[in-house]
Amino acid sequence: MPLPARFTSLYRLVLRASAAGVKHHAGARNNLRAIYRPVFEDAATVVKELERKAEHDEAKERWYADWEERMHNSISMLILSASPLKSTVPHRAMRNLSRMRFTVVYPLISQMLHGPVRWNPQKPKSAMTRKENRLLNPGMDDKIRMWNGADNVLKEAMEAAEGSARVVLGRIEKDVPSRRRKETTRITQSTKTRWRGAEEALTSFKRRR
Repeated sequence: MPLPARFTSLYRLVLRASAAGVKHHAGARNNLRAIYRPVFEDAATVVKELERKAEHDEAKERWYADWEERMHNSISMLILSASPLKSTVPHRAMRNLSRMRFTVVYPLISQMLHGPVRWNPQKPKSAMTRKENRLLNPGMDDKIRMWNGADNVLKEAMEAAEGSARVVLGRIEKDVPSRRRKETTRITQSTKTRWRGAEEALTSFKRRR
């Protein structure tokens, strides 16, 4: 079942505003989008349930109306974050959100799931499972407890800020960014045409000089 155009348009607005809010910095933009993606997935589930049911669910309708209003406030905050003044509160909030996801979530989860695997010649695959590898790392349990404690503190702080400012600050999840695949660059015909035009313009400019 496709989502309504109003919902998808709101999501596209958040994607564009999140890019503008961090001055189109690729890393910060991806962090913000990853933070806002889970709340849109939850809202999409509610929207589909409302469309599927014949009877009105007043509780969910009120929840979605409130969520939509707070998302519009969040878009306004993201737009204000794009101001040239770096000392504004929205700019600092977006910058800190992006840094929190990178400095707290990514390094720990990346190390936990992609830690060194010890070679075992007695095993056919010559590798250990993640669980076995984790048991041989004495400091891993402490890191997991630290992550869980930091996660709870962040959730409480973000929920308090959302309630007072009537905005949505997203949700930091224990996801692992997918590794970039090496892809060969495909040169399209339009790209060749642009390059040819640029070379011709440069040659013409040199001749005039």
